Amino acid sequence: LEGTDKVIHFLMYFVMALMICWCARIQMRLVHYLGIILFCSIYGFIMEILQLTLTCGDRTFSWGDTTANIAGAVTLLAVRHISFRRNT
Repeated sequence: LEGTDKVIHFLMYFVMALMICWCARIQMRLVHYLGIILFCSIYGFIMEILQLTLTCGDRTFSWGDTTANIAGAVTLLAVRHISFRRNT
């Protein structure tokens, strides 16, 4: 199905950011949110480069995948921030 790959990338990084937040168990500040977004962005970018360079040509680098990765992490953090603001 067209676009399924992007949804999967979005969900994987949504869950990655969720697990990082769960493991941290701290009250998040802006610097923590930015750090998680930066980590997920760099990790996703490196994974795209590695799949381009370490596979036998059947995988390619995709800016769309990278964007979906970042969007997943940012969405989780936005939802988390909004939900915590409503609870306080």
